[in-house]
Amino acid sequence: MPFLHASLGSLHAVTRAVTQLFTRKSSTWNNGNPSGSKKPLLLAGLTFTALLTALSIYKLKVRNKMSYRSTLHSVHSHSDFPAQSVLASTTSSLSSPRLRNITLSSFFLTSLFRFLGILPTKFRTGKNNFLTTTMFFYVSSWMIYYRFYVIESPHLNYVRTFYNVQICLRSRLSRKFYPFPFLTSTHSQTVLCTVLADSMWMLLRPLNWREESFKSWDGNTFTLDYYTPPSPTPKPPSTPILLLLYGIGGTRNDHYIKRLTLASESRGWRTVVFSYWRLDWMETRDLANALKRIKEKYPDAPISCVACSAGAHVLVPYLSKCGDSSPFVCCVSISGCLDFERTYKFVSATQNGSYRLMLNRCMRRCVSRHHERDINSTLTEEEKVGLESIKRADVMYDRHLGRCEGFMVDGEWMKKPKGLTEEEWWGAVTDIKNCVYPTPSHEPHYDNPARNMVKNIQTTLLMIHSRDDTMVSFNDAVDWEEVERNQHIISLQTNRGGHIGFHEWLGFLTGTSWAEAAALDFVSAVLETNAQTGFLLDVMERSKKSPKYRDQSIAELKPEVLAGFSSASGVSSSHLRERDSSAENFMDAWQTAPHLGESPQRRRSLSGGGGGIFF
Repeated sequence: MPFLHASLGSLHAVTRAVTQLFTRKSSTWNNGNPSGSKKPLLLAGLTFTALLTALSIYKLKVRNKMSYRSTLHSVHSHSDFPAQSVLASTTSSLSSPRLRNITLSSFFLTSLFRFLGILPTKFRTGKNNFLTTTMFFYVSSWMIYYRFYVIESPHLNYVRTFYNVQICLRSRLSRKFYPFPFLTSTHSQTVLCTVLADSMWMLLRPLNWREESFKSWDGNTFTLDYYTPPSPTPKPPSTPILLLLYGIGGTRNDHYIKRLTLASESRGWRTVVFSYWRLDWMETRDLANALKRIKEKYPDAPISCVACSAGAHVLVPYLSKCGDSSPFVCCVSISGCLDFERTYKFVSATQNGSYRLMLNRCMRRCVSRHHERDINSTLTEEEKVGLESIKRADVMYDRHLGRCEGFMVDGEWMKKPKGLTEEEWWGAVTDIKNCVYPTPSHEPHYDNPARNMVKNIQTTLLMIHSRDDTMVSFNDAVDWEEVERNQHIISLQTNRGGHIGFHEWLGFLTGTSWAEAAALDFVSAVLETNAQTGFLLDVMERSKKSPKYRDQSIAELKPEVLAGFSSASGVSSSHLRERDSSAENFMDAWQTAPHLGESPQRRRSLSGGGGGIFF
C-alpha cells in the first residue's frame, strides 16, 4: 500500500506539471505549430506515465507472490507456458527502472528546454519538433548512463601466486567490458543477441569439419570434430590444440562454438569439438578416452579446453578426478553449470517462464539423442515417448537415468530404481507436481555434483561468470568460496553479460564476445608462460653439463646472459643477485628462486619441452 500511494502521488504530480506546461500561453512553446494543439501530446504523456506506474505496481505484486526462495513444487503449473509468466516477462521489460527513468527524464528536459526557449532553431521549428527533441534527450541520457553505469571493469579474483599474477598480466583479464548499446540487459544479452548471431551465421558459409570416431569404454561411438579451414595449411604436430565442449543440447553448429573455432584458427591453433551425447553428468570416461585419442595422434601438442554452460559439468569432474595428472595445460569455463538440480530450481523460480521452457526443450533433445545413439539402451518406443513427454527437465533427467542400463556414481554401478510402481514412475508425465522426485535409489547420484569438486582441481582454470545470468544462478550453481580458496582457479566476474552472452558492439554477430576473447587470451598467456619456462629449464639442464656456467656465480655472468634468464623466467636480476650471496654458484641461486607455482617437471611436460611455435 505505501508503494501504491507513492505511485499515485507521483502520477498526480507529473500529470499536474505536464498539464500546466501544455496549457501555458507562450509564443516560444508554439513556434512552428501555430495551431497549438496540445491534446494529443497531453494524452500520450498521461497514458505512458499511467502505463509505467501500473506495470511497476503489478511487477511488485508478482515479485511478492513468486519469491526467489520458493519451493520447487510451488512454482510449477500444469501449463507448459503459463500466462502469468508471459505477463511477468513483459512487465519486467517495460517497467524496468532504467527505461522509466530515462524516458521520463527525456520528457521533462524536452518540456523544460522548450518552455525556456533555449533550444536551437532546428529543434524549435518543424512538424515533429517535440518528438525530435525528446529523442535527442533520450539518446543523450542513455549515452551518459551507458558511460558511467553500463561499462564495467570485471572483478578478478585469484590467489596471489607468482604464476597467477604473471598469467593475469599477460592475458589482460581486467580489461573493460563494453556491452552492446541498447542491448545491455540480461534478457537482451542472452536471447536477442543470440538470435541475431544465429541469424547472421545462417547467411555465412558453413564451417567444414573432419570427423574422427572412436570407441568409448562401453562400446559406444563418439566423434572428435576437427575444424578444416577452406584453404588449409600444414601445421606442425606440436601445434596447440583447443578442445571445445558445448552446453546442454548443443552441437558443433552453435554460434559460440563457431566463433571460438574461427578465433582459435586465427591464432594458428588446432581446434577440436568433442561431440559428446551421453546424458550423465558424473561420467568422465568418455572425455578421458577422447583425450587419449588426441594424445595418441598428437603426443607433443599441449591441449587446452573451453567449456560453455553444461560443458563445465563434464569438465570439472574430470579435472577433479585427475588431480595433478591432467593432460590439459589450462581450461576455461564460460557460464559454467556445476549443479543442474540447483540450476533448474533457479530457472523455475524466476518470473520469465521462457527460460524454463528452453531448458526443458534442451533436456528433451539430450534424452532423445542419448537413446538414439546408445547401443546399450533398452528403451522401447512407448517408453521413449513417455519420457520425452515429461514437462520438467529435472524429472526427465532422473527418469532417463533409471531407464539406462546403469550409470556411475563414485565408481560403482547403480541399478534401476526399485520400489516404484509403473503408475508412480510415469506419474511425472501427467502429475507434474506430485511426482516422485528424485527417485529414492537415484538420490546418491545428486549428492556430489561438480559444484563440490572444485576444491580438488589442480589444473589452471579460468571461470567466467555473470552475476545476472538468467540460466545458471551466480550464487547457487557455483561455490565461489571454494573457488577463491583454490590457488589453481582464477575467477572473472561481471555484473552484466547474461548466459553465454557478453556481447560487445557489432562483434557479436560474427566476431568473438568479450568472454570468448578473454578465454583465448588466457589460453595464449598460459601457453606462452609455460613455453618460456620449459625453454629456460632446458637451458638450465644443459648448463649443468657445461663448465662454462656450472661453476660461475651470478656476479661473474655477463649482463646480457643474466638479462636473458631474467626475462624468460620473470625473476628479477636483483633477486638472483641477492640469492647469490648464499649460493655457491649460478645453479644453486636459480633453484632457490621463486618459480611459477607448479613443479618444473610438470610445467616442462605441459609446454612440450621447448619454445617452438609458442614464441
